[in-house]
Amino acid sequence: TMSFTEYVPIHRLARHLCVITVPSLLLISVFLNRIFIGKNRLIKILRYATILIISSFLLVSSIYYIYHTHDYLKESTLDIKDMHLFLKDKLDKKIYADTGIAAHLRFLFKFEKDDTIQVLTSSTKLDELKNSYIVIDGTRGIFENPRFESNYLSQPLENWKLIKTFSNANKYIYGRFDPKIYYVP
Repeated sequence: TMSFTEYVPIHRLARHLCVITVPSLLLISVFLNRIFIGKNRLIKILRYATILIISSFLLVSSIYYIYHTHDYLKESTLDIKDMHLFLKDKLDKKIYADTGIAAHLRFLFKFEKDDTIQVLTSSTKLDELKNSYIVIDGTRGIFENPRFESNYLSQPLENWKLIKTFSNANKYIYGRFDPKIYYVP
C-alpha cells in the first residue's frame, strides 16, 4: 500500500515497482536456500552456486533497470523545469496549458499559483485567452494516457507572439516535444 492510514494499492508503473526489487531478491534467495537442504557437500556447493548465480543475475539486471528508469523520469521533465524557471517572473498573467503541463507547473509552483495556471480544454473560449500565456506542444499525456485530451489549439493564431521555445535533447519519447510559450495580446 502507498499509505499508512488507508489501503491504496501501488500503481503498476515502473517507478513504483522498483521498491520491491530488493525484497524479491531476498525472497528468491531464501526459497532457493530451502530447496537445496541436505548434508551432502556437493549439494551444499550446488546450492550456494545456484543462489549466487541467480541472485547476481537478478541484482545486476535490476540495477540496470532502476538506473534507466531514474534517467527516463528525470529527463521527462527537464523542459517543464526550464518552463517553470522562465515563468517565475510572469505570474501576473494567466498561464494556459494542457492537463499534464498545468499539473507539473502547479506542483513546481508549490500549488500557490493554482488560480494563475489554467487548463486549456476544448471548452475554453478564445476571449478568456486574452492577455495571457499559452503553452503549446508540451503535452506528454498522449503517451501516458490514451484518453488524454491534448491541446486543442495546437496551431497558434496569427496575433499570438512566440515568447520562448524549449528545446529538449531528450533521448526518450519525450524528446519529441519542443514546448512553446505564446503571449496572446
